[in-house]
Amino acid sequence: MGKSRAPEVDEDGLAAYLTSRDLKLVGLGNRFAQLEKLMQAKEIPNSYIAFEGIAALLGGRIEGYSDDELRPSWPESWGSGEVTVPATLLNALSGAWLEYKKDVPGRTFGEVLGLEGGGQGRQRSVSRQITRDKRRQLGNEVAFIYAKPGENGERPSLAAAIEEVATKHGISFETVEGAYKEYGGPTLEELKRQSILKGGKTS
Repeated sequence: MGKSRAPEVDEDGLAAYLTSRDLKLVGLGNRFAQLEKLMQAKEIPNSYIAFEGIAALLGGRIEGYSDDELRPSWPESWGSGEVTVPATLLNALSGAWLEYKKDVPGRTFGEVLGLEGGGQGRQRSVSRQITRDKRRQLGNEVAFIYAKPGENGERPSLAAAIEEVATKHGISFETVEGAYKEYGGPTLEELKRQSILKGGKTS
């Protein structure tokens, strides 16, 4: 039996194939499949896959791949549901994730995201934003109560609206009043612009 000969290789064709977009997509699919197996084996958390997937898929879009080209690269277990998200938001997450993966001892992901401060006793950005959101909610509650006519067709006084919200949440009149001054006025102005509320003062 004669010795088999090695197949001839079309060097130009091979070079074109190795640099083709399709091969990159195959590689991306293989990488996602590997990450999925690691997650199933509980060797990595699904949050790791989430950030890796966002970074890789966004990178694919930046390279010029379409959604239809990228979609088959992820495992079926990820599902087919999709949402439209501004690329700017994904860039923020992707960039922070790639920065976090750099070997910088002692740096948390929250610090890379800008959500945690590095100094001792410094309040985290998340905590500050939660406080702002609570105050905005209080201010908006006052604004909506103040804007809505009562059973007699008249709007309540601003003080009455503030007192109602303060009583509801078990907090001081002054706290709610401050929240209204910070956030409620703009809400009332927006109601005026939308012609939902006509006339009256906003402070």
